[in-house]
Amino acid sequence: MKRKRNFLAMTPLRARDWNVGEDGRVRVLVPRYGSHRLGRWLAARVHRGPIRVRLDQTGSLVWKACDGTRNVAQIAEQVAPDLQAGSDEIHDRMSTYFRELEVSRFIRWQ
Repeated sequence: MKRKRNFLAMTPLRARDWNVGEDGRVRVLVPRYGSHRLGRWLAARVHRGPIRVRLDQTGSLVWKACDGTRNVAQIAEQVAPDLQAGSDEIHDRMSTYFRELEVSRFIRWQ
């Protein structure tokens, strides 16, 4: 049986390289052919860089806050003024967003 997790008490940590574009939005860098040995070798041979996944304004704010020192509830409090939503709605949105980041392997949990 799967154990339910309380996302609000968990601390996310970024698992991918990233940079900030000229527009101020975060771009997450995903290895084109995977991060295993064969993928790195193939990427070097065909001279293709990583895939850049651009996050929206809200995603960029949340991503920058995932520094390993704040849990999801603290991050939600930090971005709440920008989202202009109620407390329950923000927590639901954060849980959904962090699940997506976890499935995409953009974050890991500390």
